Amino acid sequence: MGVVWVSAAAANDGVRYSRSGQAYPMVRSTTEFGVLLDDASQAAEVHKRLSSDGHGRLKLMPHASADSRWRIVEVADTGDKRRASVAQAPNVVDVRPVWRRVGCDVPVISSGNVLVLFKPGADAATRAAFYAQYGVVELREMPRMGGMFLVAPAEGVDDVELAAMMHLDPRVEFAQSDLVSPKKVHQINPDDPFFDFQWHLVNTGQPDLFGQQGTAGADINVTSAWEATLGTDVLISMYDDACDYRHEDLRENYIGTGFDASLSSSDSGFTDPRPKSFSDRHGTAVMGLAVARPNDVGVRGVAPLARFTATSGLSRTALESQDVLVYSFALQQDVDVHINSWGYIDGFPHSSVARAIEQAFAEGRDIDGSGGNPPRGLVILFASGNDGLENTIDRDVELSSNPAVISVGASNADDLQASYSNFGPTLNVLAPSGDDFLPGMATVDNTDEFDYPEDGFNVGGLDEFGNPDLDVAGKYTATFSGTSAACPVAAGVAALCLSVNRDLSATQVRLILEHTADRIAEDVAEYHPVTGFSNKYGYGRINAGAAVLAAQQARANNGQTWPEAPRNVAVNTQTNTITWSENVENLEYLMVESTNPAFGVTTGFTPLDGECYVNKNNGVANDEGQFGCADVPDNLLGSVPEDVEIVHWTDDTRRTFISEGGKAFGLYARNSAGRYSWGVYILSNGTVVRPGEAELVIGGGEGDG
Repeated sequence: MGVVWVSAAAANDGVRYSRSGQAYPMVRSTTEFGVLLDDASQAAEVHKRLSSDGHGRLKLMPHASADSRWRIVEVADTGDKRRASVAQAPNVVDVRPVWRRVGCDVPVISSGNVLVLFKPGADAATRAAFYAQYGVVELREMPRMGGMFLVAPAEGVDDVELAAMMHLDPRVEFAQSDLVSPKKVHQINPDDPFFDFQWHLVNTGQPDLFGQQGTAGADINVTSAWEATLGTDVLISMYDDACDYRHEDLRENYIGTGFDASLSSSDSGFTDPRPKSFSDRHGTAVMGLAVARPNDVGVRGVAPLARFTATSGLSRTALESQDVLVYSFALQQDVDVHINSWGYIDGFPHSSVARAIEQAFAEGRDIDGSGGNPPRGLVILFASGNDGLENTIDRDVELSSNPAVISVGASNADDLQASYSNFGPTLNVLAPSGDDFLPGMATVDNTDEFDYPEDGFNVGGLDEFGNPDLDVAGKYTATFSGTSAACPVAAGVAALCLSVNRDLSATQVRLILEHTADRIAEDVAEYHPVTGFSNKYGYGRINAGAAVLAAQQARANNGQTWPEAPRNVAVNTQTNTITWSENVENLEYLMVESTNPAFGVTTGFTPLDGECYVNKNNGVANDEGQFGCADVPDNLLGSVPEDVEIVHWTDDTRRTFISEGGKAFGLYARNSAGRYSWGVYILSNGTVVRPGEAELVIGGGEGDG
């Protein structure tokens, strides 16, 4: 049967570590087993057999499709005799423990294997000694993942317990059991239907089919971007449930290569990402928003001439090791932009997948193919989620919080944060999507005539609520919504930027989207007056026209866009000094000071790009002021508020201040193109508020000076 046995005497509790070392306690179910079926279509027969043997019902994992081979069976106990009885059922290949994170009701299944990332420099001899010590066998190396391996413990060894032991070994970065982890797409299915028109591209306040309408101008300003490009020479991919790449609005953009992450390479359909399961409808709609063809039929994507590939299998409960391969595939296909409108829901850290994302960010887009120049980095976007909650900043638990990705929330047709959109300190930008009592998103849908197991959102001209949809043939829908819809819209804008400037790094693309975003809803968004960041709106709603213009301007600015905000800012309250780290070479720093208690609370300062604030007349001896500002007359210098004083304007990364009462500071980096970073807000008592709580320390895709 191939069953890996775990003694019933083993402890019921376990622990899973994140890369930061935080422990996530686990509880093993005493009333469930995870079972792997040889053929998902035989699930009903397996259920009958298990029931006749005195076991409970066989059920799908949360959000899994009907052809998922991994199931959960309810049992009276999880002893060895009970396990053996379940294992004897026809079509059962494996029987595994079911776990949950303490405080979370989402089940996961331990596959019996472990994912290990060795520290840099670990050679074959080091790995062999490690394997011998823990009694494991190497199954495979994860391609292009920087030393990540899938290993199998000896029979009878608990993979969760072994992974926890391995994690503490100084030879590895991390070790985690290879879990079967439920994931869900970040799509909203509202109570009321959404309707016609691609208002997210051009919003004139046009009504939908029910007369509901948004606010004119609440769109991404894409028509001005299309004057420069439609997204040519860019390759987009995604990880989702499936994609109807034969659709009339998609087929001309498909490169002919795809990947089903839920299958092995020997399985039929491994290279075919089309719908295979009931409920496989999400990915088709996602890809349509990004790349639907400008062919006078149907709808149009944000980057309608971009090419695409697709990875499917999200609904079929792929293993973490299979999720890792999603990003290996993206690297192998030289993908430029990657869409992820999904997220884990089990509350556990998924370090192997997080690391794979970071590896793709670091090694992606080797644009000259030589390996000699630093890769520019894969542009990876994640939907922030639809719970209306603040996301955790643990990048191993919430993948949209990973600093290697662009986290995209949703705005609605009135240019407000969508009611469901998740938020928090790692949110980057918003992009349009549907919302309650406002228009939804028009996009492509599974083609009814192709007879997939899932017809999609539009079935025979009607949506899932029985209302008329976009077309009677069932090829398009107006009911798509959620941050799942916002993410591909933002990805399309990223593709437009790369189309006009292939040299941009992944970090530069993020900075462009942030700095060119429209600061919508300023009366409620609470953008910080120094850092420019809003906990619920990020840096605002994306603006495609402004983003593409900035990408073009970077070519004339020696490749520069905007610098990152100064890092590692610290206040020494004993010596009254502020220090920070230089992000890259050839930056200077502008610091302002205020004794106004309202500074950084209700008032602040944002330096304007291209403005000089200090010339040679303001400087001290032998100081020529800011870069390029020596000859700017005083009457053309930028102004600061009356209660703000400029106190620093050099490339020095240290400032001593006079401690006379409470003081507040704003610190900004500036590059030679005259563009300023987001600010860092500093108080003389040691408080530091920096935009972007998490910082990525691996190479690849770095920002500019």
